[in-house]
Amino acid sequence: MKHRLIGLAVAFLIVATLACGGSDETPPPPTQAPPPTQAPAPTQAPAPTKAPNVEMATLVLENDSEETICYVLISPAENDNWGEDWLGDSETIEPGQSHTLDVPVGVYDLQALDCDENELATEWDTALNGTTTWTISGAAPAASGDELDFTEPPNFGNETLDPGFQPDPYTVDVVSGGAVDVEALGLGDDCGGYASVAPDFRLNLTANTDQLRIFFVADGDEDATLIVSDSYSNWHCNDDFSGWDPLIELENAESGQYDIWIGSYSADEYIAGTLYITELDFVPGDFTGEAPSGDGDSLGFNETPNFGTEELESGFQPDPYMVDVISGGDVDVAAQGLGSDCGGYASVAPDFRLNLADNVGQLRFFFVADGGEDATLIINDPYSNWYCNDDFAGLDPMTEFQNAESGQYDIWIGSYSADEYIAGTLYITGLDYDPGNLP
Repeated sequence: MKHRLIGLAVAFLIVATLACGGSDETPPPPTQAPPPTQAPAPTQAPAPTKAPNVEMATLVLENDSEETICYVLISPAENDNWGEDWLGDSETIEPGQSHTLDVPVGVYDLQALDCDENELATEWDTALNGTTTWTISGAAPAASGDELDFTEPPNFGNETLDPGFQPDPYTVDVVSGGAVDVEALGLGDDCGGYASVAPDFRLNLTANTDQLRIFFVADGDEDATLIVSDSYSNWHCNDDFSGWDPLIELENAESGQYDIWIGSYSADEYIAGTLYITELDFVPGDFTGEAPSGDGDSLGFNETPNFGTEELESGFQPDPYMVDVISGGDVDVAAQGLGSDCGGYASVAPDFRLNLADNVGQLRFFFVADGGEDATLIINDPYSNWYCNDDFAGLDPMTEFQNAESGQYDIWIGSYSADEYIAGTLYITGLDYDPGNLP
């Protein structure tokens, strides 16, 4: 307001001067300047607010590695990304040196990188409160090789499975081995062998399941190990569950990511075989010929059928569905201990596979030999139960399912000697046909 009053006085003097300059007219009497207005009392400045009191922790980083640390990432444990580098553009920590950072008290994930952004060390869920010293050695826990890294893309793929998945078991061909000395990682007493950094396979389980078995069967007679990281990053390992083949069983397995490695007993050994994932009671011996009697191979419903696959739905036409097959093989079915009616010799692979799209009130399977020979019938249903028959009508076998449920049915036709092969027709029907009552 003070600057405003000075301006009015100056304006008055200028007007008065102009009025006096060269004019004969009598100037009008000067107007009275208005009385100055009272300047308002100054307002009180608001009291400054206090900054929030943030409790700080001290993090001392000691570089015990042979590399220069150029990046230090500190991220709240609940965050999904690492965030900014805490050293800044110009700071580094040389080998043998230390550096101190002030960090708000909390739980953090810590990571140190060299100048090429290679990881030197990572710590998860680290509570910072008071003074914490983090010694960065730059070496993995194992003296030889790298760590098993479940963030890497798996070598032989991944699969998402729902509880009750079909077919069960789920199978995938893998090859074991790698440069990581698993025993040196200290994951557990049963964890050994040499494996790759990346998982061999990844299972994404969509929901909880009562039982989950994971096992490996080598193609030859090699000795392999099995390492699994579960959905909570807990380690599970096994060796020699059945012969040389490993198995891990997880009771009440929870949904999430399961990473799986197959190990070999030397760094330069690579073992080809099959990884099995099942909710049922299968074991490696079911797929390696180690049947209860020890004789012959096993019937393998994970194998490709000899005479094809068909998907049928209730009311299928034509009924019966028919396919020409030939019985026989090297597997001594009676020796498998599948049931008192299960006998003959059959191939490892099913002779035929039916995928039933929906439930059917009645479903019959039977075989009629072209020349009247004596054959047997073996069926594995969607729940991996075994059903067998011999001589239902004459020498021809038949199996009937009441209220047959949808899913995979694997079918074998057996002969009574390992070197006998019987040509004939397999019938599948929802009606009342049988070997003695053909359409």
